Amino acid sequence: MASRVEGFDEKILACAKEEFLEKGYTDASIRTIAQNAGVSTSTIYTRYSDKEGLFRFLVEPAAKGLKELLRQSFSDFSSLTGHEQNEKFMEYSDRGFEAVIAYIYEYFSEFKLLITGAPGNYYQEFLEGLVQLDTDCTKKFL
Repeated sequence: MASRVEGFDEKILACAKEEFLEKGYTDASIRTIAQNAGVSTSTIYTRYSDKEGLFRFLVEPAAKGLKELLRQSFSDFSSLTGHEQNEKFMEYSDRGFEAVIAYIYEYFSEFKLLITGAPGNYYQEFLEGLVQLDTDCTKKFL
């Protein structure tokens, strides 16, 4: 990526998020994002490669954070003895569910983008990653 100029990225990302939320990924325009951010389209292409790169830059931190939250929750549960897991299953389940909901609301617009308009297989791959994490933990529990 190109060197960063203070404030450019924040403005580009804010305008991109607004454009993607308003028009969806397919109808969002790099030209409109650039105009609204006060930069050239080449600035956006230099920094993010293409529209999908810009989209991923917006949603990946939240998506990775959710996976890490789940991974840590599953790891904490897995560190319990079998007896403790049986006794504390509902407690850990409730606490984990509440943490996931809170996290999604903290990054609500990023998850809205991810769910409603991710390009290509990005959303499917994201979901498959979450399912695989849950499956792996469940197998250990059983």
